[in-house]
Amino acid sequence: YVAEAYKSVLSGLYEGEGLEVTGHLYTFNGLRQVNITSGDALRMTGTGTAVYPAVITTANDLEFYEGRLVEITGTLHSTVISTEFYIEDDYGTLNIYIGSSPGLSSGHVMSYDNATVRVVGVLAQYDQQPPYDDHYELWPRYFSDIVPARK
Repeated sequence: YVAEAYKSVLSGLYEGEGLEVTGHLYTFNGLRQVNITSGDALRMTGTGTAVYPAVITTANDLEFYEGRLVEITGTLHSTVISTEFYIEDDYGTLNIYIGSSPGLSSGHVMSYDNATVRVVGVLAQYDQQPPYDDHYELWPRYFSDIVPARK
């Protein structure tokens, strides 16, 4: 997530490029975030290396993967809320949150309801109660982050 005030600073940033962020680390609903106070706290550092998702299951220590790009395979299920879905693998479930990503829509995700899919996204957390060890969710970025798969 990038606050609206700083999106223009990142407008020239593309996948694979490096970004140095300076600020204060804090926890919001279990998710570690960096609080920045000015656009000067963001500095492009040039071309980085490609980032590949870590392949996980719901049996993994999800706290370890928080904030990282991950991939999980399972059956996708819809909920009564149009922006929330969950994926079920052999070990449990993980919420999938469809936010305001410009390359993704709830309708696209709904087309995979009850199908086996591979989902790539950033693993996040929205847990309002300490000790902040529950309510993990996956934030896909693009249409191509959710594809049919074999279990």
